[in-house]
Amino acid sequence: MLYKYESESSLIKGQKILVELGMRLTQYFQIQDPSINDLCWLILISLIKRGEFSLSHMGFNDKQKKNIENRNLEGLHEKEEVAIMYKLLLYKLLDLSLNSLRHKGSDHEKTFAEVFSAVAYFRIPEFRKEILRLITKNTDPEISEWRGVEFNLH
Repeated sequence: MLYKYESESSLIKGQKILVELGMRLTQYFQIQDPSINDLCWLILISLIKRGEFSLSHMGFNDKQKKNIENRNLEGLHEKEEVAIMYKLLLYKLLDLSLNSLRHKGSDHEKTFAEVFSAVAYFRIPEFRKEILRLITKNTDPEISEWRGVEFNLH
């Protein structure tokens, strides 16, 4: 889900607020109150599904890329700051997710762990690399790339 923003700066402000909310929610799990924890899990599930965190919104657009190439970094500091904050949030949520998988928690906690593990596979390269290392065996056959291969279905 993505809400419409009037400008790039308002999108960046919205992203920053959402990241700060996520970080704040992770602190509530120390309270150990199941009713609060379930609400936090539900909010975190909604938060990680937000369109504001898609690569197209977290990355640099063509105009920003040209500015970077021309060493014109004006206005990009805030975007970089939000990206760093988001990366820290991803690692914090990965820690929560992995810890949730180790013990039997509520249904909401389990759902969060499942959803975030899938998101983390695509957004945290180190996590993806480690998962692939753990599930790949030396005896697994090499599968060649099939892109561009045309099949005749006659």
